[in-house]
Parts: sequence; structure tokens; C-alpha cells
Amino acid sequence: MSFKWKISAMITATVALILIATHIFVYYKIKSVTEERVQIYLLEKGKRLIDRIEANPGALGKEVDEWAEELEIDQAYQIINTNGIVLFETRSVIGQELIGEATSGICAETEVYYPGSTGLTIRLFDRADRELEFLKDLRLWLLAGSAFGTLLASVLSYFISRAAIHPVRKTIHRLKRIDIQQLDQRLEEPQARDEIYHLTQAFNHLLGRLEQGVKQLKQFVADASHELRTPTSIIEGHANLIKRWAKESPEIMEESLGYITQETVRIKTVTDQLIQLALLEQNEPIFRFESPEVNAIVRTIQLRLVPLHRHVDIQVHELQAPVFAHIPQEYFQQVLLNVLNNAIKYTPEGGNIHIHVSKASDQAIVRVKDTGIGIPPEELSRIFDRFYRVDKSRNRAHGGSGLGLAITKKMLEAFGGTISVESQPRRGSVFEIRVPLLSNVK
Repeated sequence: MSFKWKISAMITATVALILIATHIFVYYKIKSVTEERVQIYLLEKGKRLIDRIEANPGALGKEVDEWAEELEIDQAYQIINTNGIVLFETRSVIGQELIGEATSGICAETEVYYPGSTGLTIRLFDRADRELEFLKDLRLWLLAGSAFGTLLASVLSYFISRAAIHPVRKTIHRLKRIDIQQLDQRLEEPQARDEIYHLTQAFNHLLGRLEQGVKQLKQFVADASHELRTPTSIIEGHANLIKRWAKESPEIMEESLGYITQETVRIKTVTDQLIQLALLEQNEPIFRFESPEVNAIVRTIQLRLVPLHRHVDIQVHELQAPVFAHIPQEYFQQVLLNVLNNAIKYTPEGGNIHIHVSKASDQAIVRVKDTGIGIPPEELSRIFDRFYRVDKSRNRAHGGSGLGLAITKKMLEAFGGTISVESQPRRGSVFEIRVPLLSNVK
């Protein structure tokens, strides 16, 4: 069953239940009022008998007979004493039924007390044929009204549901026309801010996420093919050299195997970094991790790098008080290593690298200042792009993939951090890393 028919069925069922409940209430309310009016009418007649008995208690039978002549043909009475004995009653009821034997009609009772008597009960009965016939007709009309109302509701609900579903069907039709090559298209949002508006917004948001995901996938494939093309070409070339000259020249074989090994390591490094970058772009939250103490991490990395890069002077300027950052410790270590390796790579022999640790009111700040070759102003906005190299020949010679700073930026952004750079050609660069303090994160 389509959603349109489901809505129509629900509206019809709801209207039918409301009509039935309303008509039942109306019927029993009118029935109650009708019976009450007949009972009041009978009690008025009983009141006249009471007045007669009280005025002349010694002639009870005479007063009852005279009063009985006032009753209509479909009315009857009984007069019962306190012992339950019927003293007077009418037998001229239609069908010759006693009042206690009647199966239909309306009854009313009242009592009278007079001197020398313990009291009498006056029971009055009216067959109420006109009233009962009216109630019977009323039932039929209400039943017919319920059926007609339900039928009318089913017809109207069909058109109402059709009109209500039309924007949804229109949205579905538009969505079906959007394929993988048209994810930049968006659905037109209606003017009224109703559920259709929010549904359209949700679909547009989903299309945006799909578009971004497809772009990231295409970027990943393009980046991988771009970066892996050169090493695979080198491997292929040296494999052909080995195949052609290895038997005649062991030196060529050894040199070619060295290049193949070097490029294989490079492929593995690039692949690992691409996978790491793709995982970071998924923005999956990490809820539990060990937060680093910034001063300790900076000192540890300094001790690790100094023996490997003695051509530059690496100095640390730390705070006296401990500073804890809200970021996983392994992420923070990789961020600092990426920035420092980049600084070391572009700082000539005899240069200096200074690492300053500070904090603002809600952020831990690490500034890495080098005396390297610097970055041209027109290149600054692109250094965090994938595979971008300021000096491509120098970077490739040092084994760089152009992914380090892109990974660094993604890692920091995942935890509310930022990285910025200031640089001048031939005067060095300053990278500033900002991470929220652990005490300021709720």
C-alpha cells in the first residue's frame, strides 16, 4: 500500500471513529432527555392522584378510579402498599399486559403518605410509542449519517493525501534525476518552513556530503596516481635495466636494486600517509585518549632529533608550569614532528630552529621558528594542500611526499586546533600551532 493510501485510510478511519462516537453520544443524550420528559409528565399525573388522596384519604378507591379515567389508553398504573401487595392496578393496557410484565416503555414512581397509612407507592407506566418510534428513526438517521460521513471523508482524504504527498513525489522525481555526475545540484526549497522544507534541507545536506565524499574519493585516486606514477616508472625502468644488463654488469644490478628499494619505501610511505589522511577526513570522533603535557613532548622530540640533525641548532623555550593539550598524545607528537622535519628540511647548515611553548587563556601554543629559505608570499595559501611542494626538486630529493602539512592540519582541526604560518623568502618561517587546553574542554 502506498503512503498516499495509508494517509487516506488513517484519515477515513479517524473521521469514522469521531462520527460514530459523536452519534452514539447524541443518541443516548436525546434518549435520556426524552425519557426524562416522559417521566416528568407521568409524575405530574401522579402528583394529581396524591393531591386527591391527601384531600380525601377515606375514599381511596373512589379517588383512584376517578383519577384513572384521566389516563391515556397506552398508560397504566399500580398502587402498592409497604408490604408489596398490589392494591390497585390497570389491566386495560394494550396487549392485556400488567405493568410489571411490560418489555418496553417508560416507568416512573412516587410515594404518598396520609393519616392512618404507612405509605403507598404509585407506579406509573407509559408505552411511549411515539417517543420510541422517534428514537428508532433517530438511530437509523445517525447510522446513515455515519456511513455517508465516512464515505465523504474517504473521498476527501484521498484528494487531501494526494495534495499532501505531491511535494514529496516531486522531490523523489528530482532526486531520481540526480546521478553521480550531478551531485552539485540541489533541490529547490519551498517557501513555507514546514516538514517538506526540512526534508528538502536534509536531502540537500545529504547531497552536499555525498558530493564532498565523491570529491574526496576522486582526490584520493588522483593524488595516489599522481604521486605513485613516478616511483612506479622508476621501478619499471630499473627492472628493465636488470633484465637487460644484470648478467653483464653486477654494478648496474646493485644500483638498480637500490633505486627499486628506495622507491618501494617511498610508495609505502605515501600509501600510509594517504590512508591516514583519508581516515582523518572521515571526522570520526575519538572519545578516550591520553592528553599530552606539551613541555614534555617538546623536550622528548628535541632529544630525538638533535643527534640526527647536527647541522642545525634546535632550541626549546618552555613554560615553567605544565601545559596539557586536548589532543591525543600520538597526534600531537606527529604534528610537531611534521612541522619540525619540514623546518629542518629547509634550514641550511648552521641555521637555527627555536621552539617556543606558551599558552593563552584557553589554548596551548607552540611556535616553531626557523632560519630556512622561507616561503614566497604567493605560495603561503597552498602549503597545506596535498602533495604541494614549495621547492619540488629539493623536497623530492629529501624524500618528502607533500602530505605532511596536510595531515598536520587535519589532525589539529579534528580537535579544535589550528596551524598558521608566517614567512619571508631567505629569512625563515614561523609555524604557530594552537590546541585547546584540557581544562577548557567540557
